[in-house]
Amino acid sequence: AVSWRGKWALMNTKGVLLTEMQYDQVGDILLGLIVENRIRVSQNGKWGFLDKNGNEVIPLIYDEVYTFMEELSLVRKSGKYGFIDSKGKVIIPFVYEDASPFSEGLAAAKKKGNVGFIDKNNKTIIPFEYDDTGNFSEGIAYVRKIGKFGFVDIKGAVVIPIIYDVAGDFYSDICLVT
Repeated sequence: AVSWRGKWALMNTKGVLLTEMQYDQVGDILLGLIVENRIRVSQNGKWGFLDKNGNEVIPLIYDEVYTFMEELSLVRKSGKYGFIDSKGKVIIPFVYEDASPFSEGLAAAKKKGNVGFIDKNNKTIIPFEYDDTGNFSEGIAYVRKIGKFGFVDIKGAVVIPIIYDVAGDFYSDICLVT
């Protein structure tokens, strides 16, 4: 991606512009990350996706889009979150107040003020009974309930008691707690 006068375009290794200098923001490619052959772009406050050739493959109709994770992109439209596939088909409808990208087959989602986890079929796997959650990492995710943190496994069983003041995600088998 290249920028000129505040606008972005895609350019190939021969210096040929693949798009016009028209995008306000370009995501992921600046980090060297292109997932599902999709590049996030925004124009006039709306987001969508281009392919590596600069073709618009998912229209710029969303308020927010995230990098594809586990074949789906978390997107926000009209204040609600849902998930689309790499062709732009809505897989999980826009019914959630908030959500996180999929990790280890599950995504945290917020409904009626509570957070739980759903699968790619929009089936509730872990009930919407938490105040906050982290993403699954190494088979467990932190959950917060009534101001305390603990950890659940992918089936929703509490595997580390909900007794901590602060907790984070696991990395290399360790996390921080207080």
